[in-house]
Order: sequence, then C-alpha cells, then structure tokens
Amino acid sequence: MGDKMKKIMLLLVIVALFTSCMNSTSDAKIQFVDRIFNNYAVRNIVFESDGTAWLLVHDVGVIRYETDGSWELFDHTNSIINEDLFSIRDMVVDGQDRLWIGNDGLVCYDDGFVRYDSSNSPMTGNYVNCIEIDSQDKVWFSVSAGRTNSGLGCYDQGTISMHIPEHTGVIRNMGDMAIDMNDHIWCSSIYTLYDTCLYEYDQSEWTVYDTVDIGFNPYFIQNIWVNPDNELIASISYALSSSMINEDGPLWFKYDGERFEVIENDHSTLPKAYMDDDGYFWSTYQNKLKIETEEGLLEKTVLYIPYSVHGSPTGDIWVSSDHGVYIYRIGD
Repeated sequence: MGDKMKKIMLLLVIVALFTSCMNSTSDAKIQFVDRIFNNYAVRNIVFESDGTAWLLVHDVGVIRYETDGSWELFDHTNSIINEDLFSIRDMVVDGQDRLWIGNDGLVCYDDGFVRYDSSNSPMTGNYVNCIEIDSQDKVWFSVSAGRTNSGLGCYDQGTISMHIPEHTGVIRNMGDMAIDMNDHIWCSSIYTLYDTCLYEYDQSEWTVYDTVDIGFNPYFIQNIWVNPDNELIASISYALSSSMINEDGPLWFKYDGERFEVIENDHSTLPKAYMDDDGYFWSTYQNKLKIETEEGLLEKTVLYIPYSVHGSPTGDIWVSSDHGVYIYRIGD
C-alpha cells in the first residue's frame, strides 16, 4: 500500500472516530436506566407524590406500580372501570394523590373507586375527554354532550358543577384542555368538522376565539398546552382531511395574551413536552427522543414507538411506548 493510500485510510479512520464520538456524546447524555412492563403498550403515565406510578395500558386496564416494584392491575373484573377500555381517554393525579380517570364519566381512585356521571351529578354527559388540575386543586374536565350541553365540569371539595358557554349552540364536542398560570381554563371545541375554535374560561366568564380572531382556519385543534412563559400553544391535525383541505397548512400556533401567531418550527419539539428539573425539554417524534438543552438539541433514536414523556418525582424521565416503559436520565 502506497504512502498516499495509507494517508487516505488514516484520514478515513480519524473521520469515522470523530463522527462516532460526536454521536456517542449525544447519546451518552441520555442515559438508559430501566425498562418495565415490556409486554404492554403503555399509553400514559401519572405519578403520586411518593413516586407511585399509574400506567394506562392499551386494551388491558390501569396499573398501579409501587416504588418497591410491586404492582396491581385494575380493570372491569376488579373495579368499576368500564369494560370498554378505549373509553379511558385521560388520567391525572391531584394534590391529594387521588387518581382521576375519564372513563364513561369521571372516575376517582382514593383507596377505592368512585364514579361520577349524569346519573348522580349535574354532569350533562358522560364523555369526559380531558382532565386538568388547577392551582387550588380543583379538578376540571371537559364534557362532550352535543350542541346544547357540552362544557366544563368541575369537582371542588366533593361537589361537581357544570360550566357551559352561552354560545353552546355552536359546539359539537369539547376537545383538549390546558390551565394557565392564572387558573384560566382553555379548551378547544368543534364548530363543524372543518371549523374549530378556542374557549377561555376564567372561572367566571367565557371568551371565544374563532377563526377571525386566530387569523386563519385551524381545521382541527388537536392538542393545547401552556408553556413556561404562560403562552398558549396549540397543535393542528389534518388527519381527517380530504383532498379539499390544505395539508401543507400550519402545524402549530401560539397566543401570548394579545395576538395569535403561527409557529414556524419543527412540530416534534414543542407541546406535550416535559421540562425536567434542569430545564431540559423532552419530547417524542416517531422513533426519536428529543431533548432541548441550553447547548442545543439532543436526539436519541430508539427501537420502539414512544407515546409520551413524563417526569417522575425522583427526576428520572419515563417514556411510555408500544413495548413498555423506558426510563432515562440526563448524564454528564
């Protein structure tokens, strides 16, 4: 082998080593800790204050996973959870470590299960799509009950009340929810299949933001979220669109309290993100974990389909997926 060829080979090796180091440095910061419930498709995770985890398992039920590794599965055979597991649409834990589930009404677990629905409360319907907790530990939930009865329900110290907009005649269904730092409840709502709006409820008065206020037709608002700057972020889905709908339209927009603005960004790095104790934003997209840090964006390709990202009380990051729960942390 000639000297020139040796130099070329040496250069290729150096480039390969450099590239490998660059890739491994990114991955090294995202350290794998553990994997649990490998055989289950886990759709959602919430935590009690002591680290006890509740896992929503696709087509199985709800698992309570204790910090000592013991666990119990709840389904229709040993609880009041509806046999139709597809009707479990959301779950949260409040400040008293009570679990709340949207499942053919509003279901609460506090050393036992209790169901609230239209038969034993003022709820105008039993389709509970989203649940959020405000700073006063009030449980707010969206109720979809047709054009005249859709609105927000509230559980406060043992009492349920319904809050329905005056213009409810144009609502078909209440969609996603978020609560901002002023305890204003935001929810998306459907006028028609191709025309949605946003509602803001300050726990006294309603404000509606339609396509005129937003500045364009958002088609279908899928998710909403409040960022650390108290700005509302909304995602737009075109999944139900036909050839008549522009699928190249905006994916995200935000509202800063004064004006709406389309976000020109990679849609995978924004909401439903989780911010850890170090200020890193975690999100998922296809088969990637994405972490936004002060140093830049870290990515980790994974061999599973990640559904959502959740921070545990211990500081570890739990990722729900089609093959169980993967647990990570940021390393040096």
